[in-house]
Amino acid sequence: MRPSPTADSAPISRPGAALVVVFLVWALVPVAAAPIRPTDPGQGAPATDQGTPAVAGRVLYQDDLHTMRRWREGTDGACKTAYADVGFVVEDVPPPGSCEFDLVQAGYFTGNVRIEVSLRLRRGNQNGTFGLKFGRVGEDNRLFHTFTLSAAGTYDLALNDGEWRVLIPRTQDPVVQQGYGALNRLALEIRGGRAILCFVNDKLVGSVVSPREVRGHIGLYLDEVGMEAVFTDLRVMDLGSAAPPPAVGRVIFEDDFFSRRNWPEGTAAPCKTYYTDAGYGIEDVAPEGTCEFTLANVGSLPANVRIEVSAALRRGSPRSAFGLKFGKSLPDNRFFYTFTVNADGAYRLSLWNGEWRSPIDLTVDPVLNKGYGAVNRLAVEIRGRTIRCFVNEKLVGSTVSTEDVRGETGLFIARAGMEVVFSRLRVLELTDR
Repeated sequence: MRPSPTADSAPISRPGAALVVVFLVWALVPVAAAPIRPTDPGQGAPATDQGTPAVAGRVLYQDDLHTMRRWREGTDGACKTAYADVGFVVEDVPPPGSCEFDLVQAGYFTGNVRIEVSLRLRRGNQNGTFGLKFGRVGEDNRLFHTFTLSAAGTYDLALNDGEWRVLIPRTQDPVVQQGYGALNRLALEIRGGRAILCFVNDKLVGSVVSPREVRGHIGLYLDEVGMEAVFTDLRVMDLGSAAPPPAVGRVIFEDDFFSRRNWPEGTAAPCKTYYTDAGYGIEDVAPEGTCEFTLANVGSLPANVRIEVSAALRRGSPRSAFGLKFGKSLPDNRFFYTFTVNADGAYRLSLWNGEWRSPIDLTVDPVLNKGYGAVNRLAVEIRGRTIRCFVNEKLVGSTVSTEDVRGETGLFIARAGMEVVFSRLRVLELTDR
């Protein structure tokens, strides 16, 4: 049995402040306004998105799990199985622990694939989890993932590589049908070897890049003794080289950050700003804390928007974060997100709501260009409460906010002494989907 997944919390570091830039009748008036808060949001773990079009692919394996009767019936270890008119019934029986019914005959899956199954709980603890096991490598069962839900209305994603790791914390979502007999459709897509997209009832509820390669056999999973679930309509599809379609939208603000000189130069603590041939330079000059440069001229964000900017570290700690700040909807700066990278090749999505949290943990990815002067392209797509994060055009993760993500956008530097050059800002109001 694995532990209940919970979100990691972020450690606290040092205080910081923000700079707001307001435009009024062609005048640029910097206004300082920010609470005291720690710098460098801590490390936590990923997650989500919603609403995708139907996925096209070649069917690799399909079984309705009741007419073909391909799988054994009886008791084997922690699993008791039987066929019924409603589907394939799996029960977790003593000894205590999880029932993991491996579907080895379905095949060994690699590459870009989608796995789907329908399921319902017949009896047992409604808070217990059940669903798909996938990416099982080797006969020793020491490496696999699980994507599960509960009849209490939650879902989660986990990795077992000798110990359990939470990839998407247990999350309550009204898309999950609750109660005994309630039918749900689970699906997951594996793309590029490590990217996992998770769906419940055709809603994309989470995406994450696994620390381990995802390939191997699939199976069915029940977490607690006494649980009995019915599974139907298993399908595995080859997605080929399919990739998400590019965002389509209307440009509502654009600035290359050097030719138009829309922004002020000078020092208004904690930020010092200046123009260079490469873009707009921002330095954190406070004794300690964050520099948050709000781009007030962009205006309040629409509900569906994509924000893009390029950034390169010139000076300062290569391990500290810099990038985008967005979703600042409260005048006292008490709620906002940052999507940042560092010069060591990692990215992170953080939330400030009185303390730092990390919906997407600090993650190293070879898609990032590393070192001083290395330029990376950051983008976030916001659709209501869903946030999707991109680095150099690669989708690296997504999450669902607890609140609408509106308000202003800006630039963010996490630590005193850092100097960053930003260029090619673009904001699009999304019109697709």
